[in-house]
Amino acid sequence: MIALRVAGTGSFLPEREITNEDLSRTLDTSDEWIRSRTGIQRRYVLGPHDPPADMGVAAAQAALDRADLPPDALDLLIVATNVPEEIIPGTAPFIAEGLGLPHEPPFFDIKAGCAGFVLG
Repeated sequence: MIALRVAGTGSFLPEREITNEDLSRTLDTSDEWIRSRTGIQRRYVLGPHDPPADMGVAAAQAALDRADLPPDALDLLIVATNVPEEIIPGTAPFIAEGLGLPHEPPFFDIKAGCAGFVLG
């Protein structure tokens, strides 16, 4: 049996935050209306300099830092995204390069729509 473990997790949020109050200044809505129907209080908006691979590198590096592991400790890199850096070759090679990985370990993308977070 092959042993597998998740040693760390990481995430990325863009800097630009838009609150419900921000939306209520330009739209016919309110914080209460949005929150009561969706539970959403704020959302983060990508800028032109937030490409998918850069976000993936930041999240992966955060996971490695949290696990106290160097990038070369990875045995496999799987990227699940609906918004790839490029259609071909996908986003995983860009993230691997951003982490300073050589051509090993293997890395690849899973494009599975909304189920990507479950399958990846």
